[in-house]
Amino acid sequence: MDSLASISGLATGIDFRALVDQIIQVESDRLDYLRVQVSDGQAETAAWEEVRTLLQAIETASEGLAEGDALDVFTTNVLGSNPGILGVSANSDATPGRHLVRVLQTATREVMGSALQSSRTDSLGVSGSFILGGTVVDVAGEDSLLDIAGRINSLNLGADSIGVTASVVGTEGAYRLVLSAADTGEAGLGALDTSGVLTDLGFFDGTTELKNRTSGGFATDVLADATSSVGSLLGFGSGAPSRTVTLGAGGSAFTVALDLGSQSLTDIRDAINTAAAGAASSMFAELVPDGSGTRLEITGTAAATDDGGVLQALGILQGSRAATNQVVEGDVLTTDGSTPATAASALASLYNGSSPAGASAGDTIAFSGTDHLGNEFSFTHTISGGDTLQTLIDRLEGAEGFNGGATVEVSAEGRLSVTSATEGSSQISLEAFAGNENGGILDLGAFDVTTEGRDRQVSIGRDAIVEIDGALVTSASNDISDVVEGVTFDLLGADPSSELEVVIGRDDAAAVEALQGFVEAINAFATFVDAGAGVTGAARPPLAGDAILRGIRDRLSFALQVNVPVGATGSMRLSDLGIEITRDGTYSLDTAVLTQKLQEEPGAVRQALGSFGSGSTSAITYLGAGSNTTPGTYAVNITQAATLASVTSSGFGGTYVDDGVPDAMTVVHAASGAEYEVDLVNGMTLEQLIETLNSKFDGESNQVVTSERTLYSDVLGTTVATDATTLSSLYHGPAQSSGFDVGTEITFSGFTPDGSAVLETFVVADPNTQTLGDLRAAAQSAFGSGVTASISNGQLIVRDQDLGSSQLSVSIGADVAGNAAPFGQMLVTQTGSSGAGLVAEDEGGQLRIRSVSYGSANDFTVSYSAGGLDGTSSLGLAAGSYSGLDVMGTIGGEAATGVGNTLTADVGTAAAGLAVRISGAQTGAIGDVTFGQGIMANVFDVAEELLDTTGDGSIDSIIKRLNESIDRTEDRLFDREERLEARREQLLQQFVALEQAIAAAQSQQERIAAQISSLPSTRSNS
Repeated sequence: MDSLASISGLATGIDFRALVDQIIQVESDRLDYLRVQVSDGQAETAAWEEVRTLLQAIETASEGLAEGDALDVFTTNVLGSNPGILGVSANSDATPGRHLVRVLQTATREVMGSALQSSRTDSLGVSGSFILGGTVVDVAGEDSLLDIAGRINSLNLGADSIGVTASVVGTEGAYRLVLSAADTGEAGLGALDTSGVLTDLGFFDGTTELKNRTSGGFATDVLADATSSVGSLLGFGSGAPSRTVTLGAGGSAFTVALDLGSQSLTDIRDAINTAAAGAASSMFAELVPDGSGTRLEITGTAAATDDGGVLQALGILQGSRAATNQVVEGDVLTTDGSTPATAASALASLYNGSSPAGASAGDTIAFSGTDHLGNEFSFTHTISGGDTLQTLIDRLEGAEGFNGGATVEVSAEGRLSVTSATEGSSQISLEAFAGNENGGILDLGAFDVTTEGRDRQVSIGRDAIVEIDGALVTSASNDISDVVEGVTFDLLGADPSSELEVVIGRDDAAAVEALQGFVEAINAFATFVDAGAGVTGAARPPLAGDAILRGIRDRLSFALQVNVPVGATGSMRLSDLGIEITRDGTYSLDTAVLTQKLQEEPGAVRQALGSFGSGSTSAITYLGAGSNTTPGTYAVNITQAATLASVTSSGFGGTYVDDGVPDAMTVVHAASGAEYEVDLVNGMTLEQLIETLNSKFDGESNQVVTSERTLYSDVLGTTVATDATTLSSLYHGPAQSSGFDVGTEITFSGFTPDGSAVLETFVVADPNTQTLGDLRAAAQSAFGSGVTASISNGQLIVRDQDLGSSQLSVSIGADVAGNAAPFGQMLVTQTGSSGAGLVAEDEGGQLRIRSVSYGSANDFTVSYSAGGLDGTSSLGLAAGSYSGLDVMGTIGGEAATGVGNTLTADVGTAAAGLAVRISGAQTGAIGDVTFGQGIMANVFDVAEELLDTTGDGSIDSIIKRLNESIDRTEDRLFDREERLEARREQLLQQFVALEQAIAAAQSQQERIAAQISSLPSTRSNS
């Protein structure tokens, strides 16, 4: 373009650019109607977005009221001398009340540490496998501590985490592998040593103990099923343990070959029973369902000897976690250059190496060291004639040395050896400096740590124990939420001596606040609508007169006007709760009226606001509904009525006929775990049998604590110990002496049945005359007159004399090296509990035993043991397991699930979550259940429907349509504006062309004029 022509009006004198702008502006003004459409649409969209926000507030405020969560708010208060040990919270399922609580023990997680290793990265030279958390961990010979830790931690990824973490801790030259359970509880790490790796690493001490003790013997861990090979269930790719193990002890012992790579629990049961029968042993094995799996229980023995980790892999045995005592030792001393010195060796006769040490009277030996706690000591011994190593031992063990905190002896190699009297981490140390003033060369050596004092079990995994309203509760977690419905107890500490009172009360103020919040939300919406649903100051609000908005207001108003039936004959409206509509269309709340209603009729208030239901016949009782239950009436059809677990005798003549020795009937109630034993005495009538059984069922069971170990009175471990067995003759296995010497301290600790702490010590004065009976009597004395202590079959049994829940727990320790728990663990073999949920009754002249509650979860077993002659056939009631049936049927013609006599509609049906209790044995169509909704439930449904992002009539759909319309209008406007810009360009080009043409003509004119003016003149001169 010519630069001159591009200057507007340069040639024509016309400002064509301004002229074009005026032309385009006129045409642009004709598009203002589209711009108004966009602006109005945006204002309407903003208004509907405000409507959405207001409805969301109504939905939120009404939801908690509809579901009852906002009404069922509770306060908690802990009263007592030590309330800081207990935290309590209550949710909407709680009930006002008071509960007495004593925290006896908090749950802890198990942590174990290995022996020290010099490097984190060097190969350890150990190989094999072990089990953690039910999963096999393989170790290769070239693996280091870090390799093993990494392999363990890799098993914590994903949903099948083993629940054990591993870390390597320590400093240069002293590292250990630490295993930590992720969860608290006595299940702990689930560490089982199947090939000696854990023992080689120092986690176990090389001995084993029963892991799963039962009242009649022991059991395996729970496995997923009883038909797959144990090795595959545990995750052994290959090399599952396969050896011959020994069950029983002494003359009753027998061996059985087990191959976990090929045998299932069923195969192992059969192999054990076959071997027992061949050995004429009364021992037997049986499969017992347990939760989601099966365990194998072996009855008739408390002894088992492993081989190749077979029994550990099964979970019958586990490695002992006993702590070690620190040992420091000096150099080898001899009496002739080769014969090791003893405690009786004279100092003057000692050799260092091949040369006489030359110790003589007047020489000195300076001793210094630290005890278990690091307290320092020092003294100097001046050698006298006749001094022996025992002379030095006596001074080192005495008040000026370790002061009883260590045992000093001469080892078999001739080393002066110091062993800490206390297990676990220790600061025991010793230095000895021989002065050799008379020219000798005596040197007791540098006292190095030869055995590290440490706790293999850094932290014991244990369950929490708490007494709640007289019932003893055991939990793997410190958060207990399954005892009192709706209440969670958070155990922060333990104090058995402090009884706390937990007060649960309704928080009426919170309920009032929730309803006030709803009133404010509904008023905000009403104000918005009544103000014309527009922006303040606007000439005409964008939603003024909108029919949809008026419809929403009307739907909410209608929902709030519901008159809800409550109770048997009454009804309730919003006004009954103190909520009234005012002249301006908003609502007001009288908090005093509402508070009174909440206090007087909390259930009716909840029903009026939430939901309600009823059955059409006495056979149907409405229990509740789910969040997705559709209101309506549903037919209930029963295909299987619920039944009670029950057994009835057959052919009983009315009097039990047997010999003079009572038979024993044992009834075990599965749900409570309570076990009841009844003596069947010759001549008992049906009435006497019922009275005897019900006195057991209606009453409670005793808590019984039994020692894990069986003690023997002979070195071969074949004859069980009795009260008369002397302490010096006690063994806990072949050639395994209990080690009770003069001065041995045996400590009894735990809790008495009423929760009082026990800590008593029995000191052995003469093990050759004192007996196991004396030790039993000491246990009896320590735990008081409320218990009975006895020795039976070589085991110590402590029984709570009172029936019912009990806090009785027993622990027995001893300061015996290698035998810190001489009785093993003291296990609760029978829990003190309340009634078993069973009843005995007369059924047409026959004895009937049945459960109190319906369904398959309340089964029980009956078994017998004959006294003299077996007279149980006279009773005509067979031994076995007896189960009830769960109700089965449909609700509204669709699937439902039965538990006991409760039937609940399945997810995915219209009645989903609707639960009813079915009474009687009738099947088929037994009636209807009606479910309805209260005021806030109706409001919530309206708001939820309007806010549904997928519904065609929802607020989102309105906003979506508005936005789509705005987009279309904006597209039209953009298209028209683009055309105007093209028109502008066209006009500009035309004017530019005109400028160019005129400029060219003017230029041509100027050239012609110039040419003319330059022509020579033609005028002549005269």
